[in-house]
Amino acid sequence: MAILQSALQVILTILGIILFWALLMALLSPLESLGWWAGWFGDKSEDDEIKLDRLGSQTLPPGKHHFIVFLTGIGGVRQEVHIPEERRFLDRLAERMPEAVIVDDIFPYSVTNRALTGNRIFSWFWRIALRSQDERKPLGKLINIRNVFQVLVASDHRYGPMYDRGSAEIVIKGLLRHGYVIGSGVPVYVIGYSGGGQIAVGSAAYVSARIKAPVRILSLAGVFCADPGIPKIDRIYHIHGRIDAVERLGRRIFPGRWPIMRHSTWNRALADGQATIIDMGDMIHNGPGSYLDPDSMVDDTHSYLDKTVETMAIIVTGEGEELPVPKIED
Repeated sequence: MAILQSALQVILTILGIILFWALLMALLSPLESLGWWAGWFGDKSEDDEIKLDRLGSQTLPPGKHHFIVFLTGIGGVRQEVHIPEERRFLDRLAERMPEAVIVDDIFPYSVTNRALTGNRIFSWFWRIALRSQDERKPLGKLINIRNVFQVLVASDHRYGPMYDRGSAEIVIKGLLRHGYVIGSGVPVYVIGYSGGGQIAVGSAAYVSARIKAPVRILSLAGVFCADPGIPKIDRIYHIHGRIDAVERLGRRIFPGRWPIMRHSTWNRALADGQATIIDMGDMIHNGPGSYLDPDSMVDDTHSYLDKTVETMAIIVTGEGEELPVPKIED
């Protein structure tokens, strides 16, 4: 009985910690965006800030014809992609498209591109949460919860414009770090995975205006609202699986994504052919059976990961082999 009581006490303590931090994150979630907008946060030093007016003499990297920006899912904690499935996907994408520059050092759940484990007041806590995430312990879910709140901030009509401008700034700086030339006219493709879909959609119009080139969105199971900036995006490709519960929830929580809202920016984009929905068959959001799973098979020779990589390569390059979609069992 004493052992059972001790175990119950530990469980209640953990749940209490999670609930406390969830409430704290909900209250503080808009603070970073507001602080960045007010000039309180963010590194504005001359040495670290990339000046756009210094790029006139630069040329694109030799042999590179495409620029792809990757915005990680809600499990991300820092600029470097640390989730093994995402890292494998990006490596395969780079192998499939050697002519592409892949920008993979952006943390989309911070308008200052600061890692949760970086220079923050609660960085000590996020380091503990990251270890818990790696060990698949419940405390690691707080990272997902925190980043979900940032997605909600980005989709909010009050805070969204501030968040979008901050996100656009870090995307542009990421492109410049990797050799993009302002005014070159080279289209930029932004992959928004899961919650990264909202950051991609919200920031795209600002990025396009600054780089003077089209921005095209590859929403990989993206969760996003009917953002006001959608009409200014060149193209949106929404890639989703039929049994992806997270992506389906994303469509339901934002009324502008409902089919009955015919005049929303999203539904107008669908009607005008600006947005395209790509059905990936029986894929779920993450883990085994997901878009990034190398073990679940579409056919005898192609995995789900193969199909996701090939689908994106076809969109970006216009060339490739369209792999078959898994059949739905009645």
